[in-house]
Amino acid sequence: MNARILLLLVLLTGNCVGQDLNQTHKLSDEILSIFGSAQIYLFRSQTLINSKAKNKDQLFGKAFIDQLKLIHQQIYHSPFPAADHPIKAYLLNSMIAVMDDNKALILDKEIDFKGFIPAVFAFQLSQRFSNGGYPVSIKFVGLKDRLVNELNVPDQWETSTLTKMQGSHWRTNEGFREVTASKQGKYLRTLQPIYHKQQCLTCHGSIADNPVNKGKAENTWSTENKAGFTMQNFKLNELAGGVSLSVGIDIQPAVSNSN
Repeated sequence: MNARILLLLVLLTGNCVGQDLNQTHKLSDEILSIFGSAQIYLFRSQTLINSKAKNKDQLFGKAFIDQLKLIHQQIYHSPFPAADHPIKAYLLNSMIAVMDDNKALILDKEIDFKGFIPAVFAFQLSQRFSNGGYPVSIKFVGLKDRLVNELNVPDQWETSTLTKMQGSHWRTNEGFREVTASKQGKYLRTLQPIYHKQQCLTCHGSIADNPVNKGKAENTWSTENKAGFTMQNFKLNELAGGVSLSVGIDIQPAVSNSN
């Protein structure tokens, strides 16, 4: 979708983010549910992504979005949000573009482990949003003292929020939302926590969880996972980080780049 079409959408719908707080809350929830569906689908599709022979058509284009709709119904028990807002339309088109950008890697028949995991998808998607002209940011952030990818470093607000979520009083899966102010204007910020599942531990757990060590003597075990990073000793259901979303309130978008 090019800039001219996006600009037309803005003109047709009025100020893209010029809306009251309740509308911004609703938009944020829908963005997070779309993004969450993509993260879950990619997490479940790692075997398919890393396969050398399987048909992978469902990972690209409209078929990819159709899979997200199925996941959304399963997880959120509600219809997939309509692309009736420029930001949601841009999000969906950006998701398809990210998958297309990685198509050669995903279809490669020589590489056993592609490394195209949900966190990588999230980073590439956030880069597209940062260049998209909208006052919206969505990214995955890790715990500052246990980062694998320095690109996922949390800012001050995210660090403070993750610290709260590590407290014993915090309810599992409970997100945090707050209106913040900057020189650019007001933003509705949301951080939704993510916890390590069993499959996550193959890369982020203890060296005993490392599949590279399967069948080997313990004194020969490697501390490096299949991606070449050091195992982090996370435990099942331990806080991994979170999805951080920032949506401008009453800030005029500056649509300038094509998707």
